[in-house]
Amino acid sequence: MGAKNNNGKPKIKLGMKLAFNLAIPIFFMVIIGVSSYSRAVKGITNSYKTSIEETLSMVNEYVELGDTFIETTANTLALDSEINGYYFGSYESDEAAAIKKKVTSEITSSKKSNDLIYNIHIIPNSGYLVMTTQHFDSGKGSIDGFMAEYMESAEMQGKKKLKSWIDRHEVIDSKLSLKSYETLRSYQVQSLNKQYIVVIDEGIEGFSSLLEDIELADNSIIGVVTENGNEVVYENLPEGATSVLPEEGKVFAGSDFYESISQSEEMNGSVDVRFNGQKYL
Repeated sequence: MGAKNNNGKPKIKLGMKLAFNLAIPIFFMVIIGVSSYSRAVKGITNSYKTSIEETLSMVNEYVELGDTFIETTANTLALDSEINGYYFGSYESDEAAAIKKKVTSEITSSKKSNDLIYNIHIIPNSGYLVMTTQHFDSGKGSIDGFMAEYMESAEMQGKKKLKSWIDRHEVIDSKLSLKSYETLRSYQVQSLNKQYIVVIDEGIEGFSSLLEDIELADNSIIGVVTENGNEVVYENLPEGATSVLPEEGKVFAGSDFYESISQSEEMNGSVDVRFNGQKYL
């Protein structure tokens, strides 16, 4: 207790007055500090979200441009009058050999001009040789056409038209000794005269290189997922960090948050999710 004054009331110590007077501005400074920090964090987070969305938007545009190139290349080959005539048997042996050499050179150049292309195949009916960028061991370095067999198991859009983009083609893999896990997806189209099919594969390696070049924060995970659940994933791990990716199974495809996003009409933007017990944007 402090000393009493003449009225019998206790005197407030000078130190308590000073402490009280100092506490008020400190209290407000703390509030202002917390508020400023909160606004700063929110501003940084929003800036980061915007930056990431812009980056991924540019990547998406690059992939769409690559897809357009693939579609144009495939349809050009399917409509090419010389190739249609070649597989229809319209040329003598010398002319046919020249056309085969020319087309083989063209598909090789097309493959080299687009990092997403893994292989290009032109598959005719039996009796004609396949043209492909794939190097396979079949003795003479060539293989007989198998379009009829391929069509029996090919994914269709309706009764007569091939489905354009597909995730797998087991018959081609078997015939040309391809490893299915090296292809992410493929574009296919039948020729004008129905004598052959053009199939262009997009490779896992091309997409992996693309994802690795994207500058994201440490421990970020980025991936590309196809319609049927094929995916290629890259994890940006700092030196010494441990991966959180599962040894088996998928990261995005099949997850609750991915299914929710993929079923949404609006697939732009961001959302907070949890993966392996950790929070991700």
